Amino acid sequence: MIEMAEKNYYSMTTKRFTLRTAHNGWLSATRKFYNDVLYFYYKLFLEHPEFYSLTNQKAMRALECLSIVGRDKKPVANPLPWEGVPLYFRRAAINSALAAGKSYLSREEQTCPSQEFSSGITLYKGMYKDLDSHSIRVKVWNGEKWCWIHGRLSGSEIPADASCLSPRLVFREKQIELHVPIRQSVSNRGTLKQRIGKELRICAVQFTNGDSIAVCCVMNRDYTVEAVKFFRGGTAYMNRCQRILDKIEKSQKASPKETDKDANKKYWKKLKDIHEDISHQISRKIVNFSKENNADIVILPKYDSAYSKYVMAAVGKWSPLYVSYSIRRQLQYKAWQEGIFVLDSSVSDIGRVCAKCGAPVQRKGELFFCENGHQGNRWVNSACNLGKKAYESLEKHI
Repeated sequence: MIEMAEKNYYSMTTKRFTLRTAHNGWLSATRKFYNDVLYFYYKLFLEHPEFYSLTNQKAMRALECLSIVGRDKKPVANPLPWEGVPLYFRRAAINSALAAGKSYLSREEQTCPSQEFSSGITLYKGMYKDLDSHSIRVKVWNGEKWCWIHGRLSGSEIPADASCLSPRLVFREKQIELHVPIRQSVSNRGTLKQRIGKELRICAVQFTNGDSIAVCCVMNRDYTVEAVKFFRGGTAYMNRCQRILDKIEKSQKASPKETDKDANKKYWKKLKDIHEDISHQISRKIVNFSKENNADIVILPKYDSAYSKYVMAAVGKWSPLYVSYSIRRQLQYKAWQEGIFVLDSSVSDIGRVCAKCGAPVQRKGELFFCENGHQGNRWVNSACNLGKKAYESLEKHI
């Protein structure tokens, strides 16, 4: 998500940490308490459908008026059955209840409302303090009273220039995580239109289904190639995925009655983690390469629906080419954080003609040859053609 305030630009991302503490039991007790409060307000909200059209702030105030005794000490219609619930703990639970309640009421078919919740805990101010990349203090319910505990964090880093928003405790099967939304100022080097009017430099990216997951070509407006980079790892990625898929197949044969998802949950999670890891690595390397070579725009190939439907289906979900879906998504915010735009460009004929002379090419493996004697890597040739098409399109806006 991108926020803009006049000439200031910001990016919003989430840093994920593993939280370690000596009081996991207290955190679990706090989670149960949070979900009990959430369920109380969820039921109360559903009993008052007139609140549905209100903004969250007004709906929260209406629910508090029904459940919290004010300064006038007058009895309320639906008193909260617990005493001493911290204000911001309660309001975080109410916000979660409003989201769940509005989601339920918006459904075309409303069956049975939720009877319980197992949500993570959003920590508003007053419920945490001393947050940095290595530790945090959290206010928890130990079953008898509220107290502060210290937690150690690992797995990520909060940039020095970032502002942290309300973190969230997420309870996994084997660990507790802290997800921290951060807001960072983005270096603004002008709008796209302003950059087009200058010495524009682009980084064209071609995805492959081989060891080179992405091939990047940095070009100037006169089509001069300034730098080329192969980001490899596709073969190792396929091999890792295949070993896990083999384990899943073996497990399925050994336990044919169990469902595919339940019997091999840890394996499917491992596949997902490997996919996310390599897509993050490649997307970060593309951004760093673009930045090192002063590229203003990253150009990605724009495929039609038929390509997505048939080609991606043919290569399979755990192929290097399929990783390009995630790389695209991650490039959007990573490039934006560095002040780099990301655009799509037509892929029409980029692999069929020579980038140097425009003559038809013949392809053999990863090589190409044209009738005028030019030859080289076919993926670099495609990336160069992609860059040329992007320039031709951008020139129309000058």
